[in-house]
Amino acid sequence: MACELQISNMTKSLGDIVTLRPYPNAGYGLGEQPNDQFIYLQITDANVQDVQDTSVQSWDTVVDYTTIGTNTDIDGYRLDMFVANPGVSGLGDITREQAEAWLNRWNAVVVSASKNNVRFDIWAFDNLGAPGAIQSEGLWGRDTTGVIFNEILYSQGNGTHRVSADYSVFSNASPKGIENRITDIGGTIISHPTNVVTFTVTRSGLYTRFKNDVSRKLSKLIAKRQFYFGSGVIDTIKGNGGITEATLAEFQTYVKNRLDD
Repeated sequence: MACELQISNMTKSLGDIVTLRPYPNAGYGLGEQPNDQFIYLQITDANVQDVQDTSVQSWDTVVDYTTIGTNTDIDGYRLDMFVANPGVSGLGDITREQAEAWLNRWNAVVVSASKNNVRFDIWAFDNLGAPGAIQSEGLWGRDTTGVIFNEILYSQGNGTHRVSADYSVFSNASPKGIENRITDIGGTIISHPTNVVTFTVTRSGLYTRFKNDVSRKLSKLIAKRQFYFGSGVIDTIKGNGGITEATLAEFQTYVKNRLDD
C-alpha cells in the first residue's frame, strides 16, 4: 500500500500537486525521473483514497445561502448569500459589487452587505408593483420588458403559482424555447395559444433554479490546486535528488491548504 504525488517544480506553480497515483505501479516506479518540471513524494503507508481529499482538487468558491425571513403573502424570502469556503485572508469573499448584477437579473433587491455576506429580498410575483422572480430576466434568459404577466392563482400552502405570460413583444420567440424554460424549473404548461402561455410553477422549483443560476455565475476558480507544498518541503525533496519517501502522518504535516493562507 503506497501512493505517489507528482509535484510541480516549475516557478509559476511551484509546490502544486499535479497528480496522485498508486506506487509503484505508475510514475517513478515505471522509470519516470525527477526533472526541472516535476519532483516526487512517495507516501509509504497510504493509498490514493487516503490522501485524495487533501491533494489534487482545485479551489473553487462555493456560494451558499441562509434564510433570514419569509413572507408567504408574496412567496418571498430574505436571504443571506456568502462563500462557504473563503480563505482566512478574505480571498474568495463575496462582495455586493459581484453579486448585485446577478441578483437584479432575478428582480432581487440587495438590503445590505458586509464581509463575505450579501443580504437580499426576493419574491415570486408582484410585490407592491415590483416584478418578482417569475417575471425576471434570470428566469427567462432575456429582457422581459413588454411581456404582460398575470398571476391567475397563488396557493400559499404548496407554493404553486398559475401565471399567464403574453410575450407578443418577442418577435423572434420560439414557443418551444418558452416551454423549455418553464419545464426546466419543474413547471407545467396549462395552455399555449399563439404568444400567450399559461403555466404553473412551484416555489421549490423557482427558488432552486434561482439559487443554482446565481451560484453558478458567482462561483469562481481561485487556484488550480487548493493544497500545495511550501518551499521548505520542496527544498528537502530536491535535496534528496527529487524524490522523497514519507509516512501519511508526515505528509499531513507537510501539505498546506491555501484556505489557511
